[in-house]
Amino acid sequence: MKTPVRSMLPAAVLGAWALSTGSALADPASETEARALFREGRTLAAEGKYDAACPKFAQSLKVDPGIGTKFNLADCYEHVGRTATARALFLDVASIAREAGQGDREQVALARAKDLEPQIHRLTIDVSGKQSGLTVRRDGVDVPPSEWGTPQFVDPGAYDLSVTAPGKKEWKAHVEVPLSGDATVKVPELEDAESEKPAAVEPAEAPAKAGPSPPPAEDASESKPPPPDLAIPLVIYGGLGASAVLAGTALILYKSANDKAASICPSGVDCTRDDITRHQGYVNDARDARTLAYVGLGVGAAALITGGVIALVRSGKENHPAQARVAAAPVVAPGMLGAAMEGRF
Repeated sequence: MKTPVRSMLPAAVLGAWALSTGSALADPASETEARALFREGRTLAAEGKYDAACPKFAQSLKVDPGIGTKFNLADCYEHVGRTATARALFLDVASIAREAGQGDREQVALARAKDLEPQIHRLTIDVSGKQSGLTVRRDGVDVPPSEWGTPQFVDPGAYDLSVTAPGKKEWKAHVEVPLSGDATVKVPELEDAESEKPAAVEPAEAPAKAGPSPPPAEDASESKPPPPDLAIPLVIYGGLGASAVLAGTALILYKSANDKAASICPSGVDCTRDDITRHQGYVNDARDARTLAYVGLGVGAAALITGGVIALVRSGKENHPAQARVAAAPVVAPGMLGAAMEGRF
């Protein structure tokens, strides 16, 4: 609702305020920019385009804070419904005019502010109890404790409230101040903030149990196969050679003695005693040589048998060295020729 003072205010009054828009300390370039913005605002306001005019006045006031610009901005805010802001600006203008000794302008500004009071909406922030350390903010701006619980002039619209305190949870609220009335917000007792839980500590991993020690590395010399046992081949081959020489020599002697015995008194008639004795001696020599040949053949046979069996007992000897044993010997007796062998596996 528009007041009679504002609605009946002649355009000449606003124009008169425009004559003193600049400040005494204004920069010429800034003053030029401010005047251009001010004129744009005045043109838009004259056309009733207050929503577009208000930003022009506000920008001009920011560049060059003149008393006339502030008065026109207050008038513009009144037209768009920002009555609380308009009232505050009118009061500022009245204060500046009083200091400048401009009593008539002071009275006009005060009258405009007074006429707006019935139209101004109020917001009351009621803080419950005696809470200490509180910080109350309205749209991010601190509200001093002196204004808590007291209706404050505000423009109609939406406001965001926040209340904080050390060790307490933040309280927030969104409030709408309607065009048709006032609004009250009651701030409750703030809840205690949850203490931060200590960060979970991961349990230290238990050291891995030492496994059985690996077997000591085999010595390179132990991993190699043992050198071949040369004693057995030497015995075998030596026995074969010796038996072959012995048998050969015995056969030669046997044949020689047998031939000599056959050449003495071959018919057996008229043989002297000396011939009979010599014949019998050669016969005995042949028998001895034959026996010797048999012995040589028996030794050779035993060596061959031992050599054939040695391959079979090698593995048993490696696994059970204390138990593997082979022994062989020739057997010579009247009417008998052979070899005897004994072994353990």
